[in-house]
Amino acid sequence: MRRNLFYVVTLVVLGAGSVIGYASKGGAAAGAEAGHATHFHVALRPEAVEWKPFYEGAEIAVLAGDPAQAGSHYVIRIRHRDGLRVPPHWHPFDEHLTVVKGTWVMGMGEKFDLASAQEFPEGSFLVSPKNVPHYALAKGETIVQVHGTGPFAASFVNPEDDVFKKGK
Repeated sequence: MRRNLFYVVTLVVLGAGSVIGYASKGGAAAGAEAGHATHFHVALRPEAVEWKPFYEGAEIAVLAGDPAQAGSHYVIRIRHRDGLRVPPHWHPFDEHLTVVKGTWVMGMGEKFDLASAQEFPEGSFLVSPKNVPHYALAKGETIVQVHGTGPFAASFVNPEDDVFKKGK
């Protein structure tokens, strides 16, 4: 029973549940007749993702929503160069993060300490509790996907480590 629930949840999360239901009713034509949408609200192939500078060594791509707008549900990806260290910081919300590419090394605490950090390979999912300091290191080019409700914000344990203010 538990295994079946896992597969059902996985299918729904990946969107396969709607695809399977759609196909079993005869495909696109049947979906349109039944009042189902026949197109996606957002559909991005990897080559269509627009990367923009985020901070030194990192780029951001907004896939959906507006992370700067209060109440906006958003999905962003952040691409980090190999070896990039993200200093200890926290968010005023639970951070939901999926490792899309590379290895994300992440630890909890106010000091950057790789000895107590854990490695999360491609496909990993993490939720960091709001207001809890954490830090990270990218092993190889690493892309993480974050989803939440705006506004996106980060506070650094040491203000001089604020990656958004460096270089300004």
